[in-house]
Amino acid sequence: MTETRLIPVHPLHAEAFAPYGRVFEAQPAPPAGGSGFAPVRVEESDFTGGRAIMQMLTVRRRDMAFTHMEQHASFTQAFLPADGKPAIFVVALPVAGLGSAPDLSTLRAFLLDGTQGILLGKGIWHCPLFPLTEYTTYAMATCIDTPKDTEGYLDVSSMAGTSFRLTL
Repeated sequence: MTETRLIPVHPLHAEAFAPYGRVFEAQPAPPAGGSGFAPVRVEESDFTGGRAIMQMLTVRRRDMAFTHMEQHASFTQAFLPADGKPAIFVVALPVAGLGSAPDLSTLRAFLLDGTQGILLGKGIWHCPLFPLTEYTTYAMATCIDTPKDTEGYLDVSSMAGTSFRLTL
């Protein structure tokens, strides 16, 4: 029987997520009068070697376990909530920089509360979103060449000799 490693889910805070990327926070409503909008800082994304693309990504709820992770060493990706529903995002740092295997000691799970988005750093290992409702939709900014760039698609369960399960 395979051992199961339980991964606790942590609230998403900029400081805790900093090794993996950046956090987008919802902005307060703009003051009455004036222009009618509140400026939001636009983060820099690196799509070197490809064109940026925005996609709507709808993910259905599934078992809170995973065996595989992926990595994009050539560019960043951003995930922004489109429907205000919460989801969990799993990340890990590479062992020795871009293109290397995930360092499973840095494996973390973060709760995106439906008002927060993230910008992954280059080379960060990650799993698809885990919705906490029947489904959730996120706008994903990525590179049009993403499928060709997925240098890392790895069975981390076989690598570690254990299965992984998220715990709330």
